[in-house]
Amino acid sequence: EDMPHISHSWGSELRYDYWDGEEWHIETVDEEGRYPSSIAVNSSDFPCIAYAHTYGLKYAHWDGNQWNIDIICGGLVDADRALIIDSDDRPHISFQNNECLEYAYFDGIDWNIEVVDSNGDVGRYAAIGLDSRGNPHISYYDDHPNYHLKYAWYGPDNDITLLSFTADASKPSAVNLRWSISADEGDDILGFNLYRRELKEGAIHKLRIRPKDVGEAPVRENYNSPLQRDNLPEWHKVNSTTITGTNPYSYTDTGVAENTQYEYKLEAVMGGDSGETLGTTTVETGEPASFGIVRLYPNPTSDIVNCVLRVPEPCEVDIAIYDISGREVSEERFSVENAGKTEVFLDISGFVDGVYTITAYLNNECESRRIVVAK
Repeated sequence: EDMPHISHSWGSELRYDYWDGEEWHIETVDEEGRYPSSIAVNSSDFPCIAYAHTYGLKYAHWDGNQWNIDIICGGLVDADRALIIDSDDRPHISFQNNECLEYAYFDGIDWNIEVVDSNGDVGRYAAIGLDSRGNPHISYYDDHPNYHLKYAWYGPDNDITLLSFTADASKPSAVNLRWSISADEGDDILGFNLYRRELKEGAIHKLRIRPKDVGEAPVRENYNSPLQRDNLPEWHKVNSTTITGTNPYSYTDTGVAENTQYEYKLEAVMGGDSGETLGTTTVETGEPASFGIVRLYPNPTSDIVNCVLRVPEPCEVDIAIYDISGREVSEERFSVENAGKTEVFLDISGFVDGVYTITAYLNNECESRRIVVAK
């Protein structure tokens, strides 16, 4: 929507400022976030911020209702860090920690941290980008004693590019996997291997900030997230012989259980005993069509919002609207007669100008989007 978003320190606090088309709004994200930060927005136009506290690295993101804060790691994290959000809305962060350049990324399950460069006092003034494969590229400064500008990147040495990798649970006990690649004729690809692991519930320690009423301080609480855990299971090879064929490729895995979430890893088999991991994908067997908000329009609006929903079956959907303080200002239930896409209309003619969050609820699922009311 071409609206500016700013993160900055104010005393000992981390603050977030944004322009809604009419005026600036200022929020306190974390009372312990005084150091310089890096901000990006995801596909829902929600802000995501990487920053440091006294001893360590933090990541805050707005989910439509509240700020959620991850404590990624401890250490002597310097003021220089950079954040980018990939096409799957997953964060990637480069930062200096104890005079080393480190790289942190969220894989959808857990945070992963790697030391990129530890040769000298390295990692200052870092900037990060992602290539078409989602691999990180980082520019940074090598301070004392070398005083060099450096560039680090991650990726294979050959020219294999994974164009697509999908998993479809068309049957409760079978998963159809499809992938396509782009490779130079000189690449010595003998075939592919597939690996599978089951994603079970677990938890890691996180910090959540609940929305506050006007004039009240943020409320912090510890909670366990079912989407994250300390230890992931081992990978198990799916195919007994190397998968060959023509591009695009396919394979059906019949060794899965119903109503279970799996992650798959695709490996290219190269000459000799070498192999290269090309990518991963996830699927849940027996999963119905997904639920969510497809589109809100017009946005900004003054009187009516058209809300396009996607539902897996005939159902009743609750839609709530929250103002910028997190206070619910409207709630309505809609009966949907058919699965797929449907459109409902929300009357916001009585709302004052500002930014609002629309959240759709179906059973234990919900999705949020922001709208701007401007009259």
